Amino acid sequence: MDKYRADMLETAADWADRLGELNEAERRTLSAWLEESPEHAQAFARMRRLMTDTALIEALEPEEGGAAEAEPAPALPPAAPRRHSRVREQVRGA
Repeated sequence: MDKYRADMLETAADWADRLGELNEAERRTLSAWLEESPEHAQAFARMRRLMTDTALIEALEPEEGGAAEAEPAPALPPAAPRRHSRVREQVRGA
């Protein structure tokens, strides 16, 4: 994957992750970013779908009635919110 596409997907993931927490200035910045390119809108939509896809969680659940019970995995600490520096820079410039 080239650097441009990787950066775009990272930015889209950051926006999708923070969507419910955005203030008005950040929403305007997101809207402008989405309008810059159809690729941005597609990447954002893809990240939104991935965030609601339960297939990964289901794949990690142990099967019922298995021969041997596996030891439960330790609880994971809550994920730290990702804050993409370019997003913050765009908001500050807005």
